[in-house]
Amino acid sequence: MASHWWAFLIRGIIAILFGIVIMMNPGIAITVFILFFAGFAFADGVMALIAAFRTDVNRVWLILEGIAGIGLGLLAFFHPFATIATLAVFLAYVVAAWALVTGIMEVVMAWRMRAEIKNEWFLIAVGVLSILLGIYLFFAPGIALLAWIWYIAFYAFLSGIGFIAFALRLKGLGDREGSAAA
Repeated sequence: MASHWWAFLIRGIIAILFGIVIMMNPGIAITVFILFFAGFAFADGVMALIAAFRTDVNRVWLILEGIAGIGLGLLAFFHPFATIATLAVFLAYVVAAWALVTGIMEVVMAWRMRAEIKNEWFLIAVGVLSILLGIYLFFAPGIALLAWIWYIAFYAFLSGIGFIAFALRLKGLGDREGSAAA
């Protein structure tokens, strides 16, 4: 997994960019938000699948995470013009489920890697953020869209930082293994 640290780096950069775009435009139309989220979820799913097929560690979890992200991205992209209120509540539940599943998988993956990498807490922190977002959205699906957008943006930004930190940890692990092999 350390040799493919770049996949987590790209996921982190995409998440941060997504968060910044949303933070800079808090009054953005829900349709545009949904399309940005669709792109983010799709790209995140693709990166998870790339990581899954380039490693033998936790492959099943990464494949499930990838399929969930790609499916959510496609769903949000192809159905953005449904009734705004219905779509907002529906999307809140879909995002809540996605965040819960993704967060649980990230915590499990970090837990399993604890013997192989130090400071796996970066990935645990990203997973916990995902779980907290999922719980919040599950119990408060009708929150105001502006607040909803800010929470998603803040989550994306923080998870991006966590993924970049985790990627750099993996890169350092790969560099140390490469030096030991030489």
